[in-house]
Amino acid sequence: MIHNEAQCQQTLEQLQHMYRALAELRRDMLPKNPRTFAVLAEGPLDYIRQFVEELEQYRQWLLAEPQIPDAPRQAGWSEPPPIARGGTMERLDGSEVG
Repeated sequence: MIHNEAQCQQTLEQLQHMYRALAELRRDMLPKNPRTFAVLAEGPLDYIRQFVEELEQYRQWLLAEPQIPDAPRQAGWSEPPPIARGGTMERLDGSEVG
């Protein structure tokens, strides 16, 4: 899963590479041998689907996340701590704190 803008940018670049690879296969292989093209295109198409899914998950994560500073993510957390998400803290006995 994508957790920050740098990873998002990297995924977009990888997606561009896969589209270019698919376009080259189409240009070079499809006219000569459509069946071979179909087989060879499976790899790039699988990666394209994967990257698109990861980008969609990241978009959904951004929409669901409240607006908070980037400090938790910059510290390497995949999601903000409960207090930053608007959650409540609980004591060991289960009662809410403050």
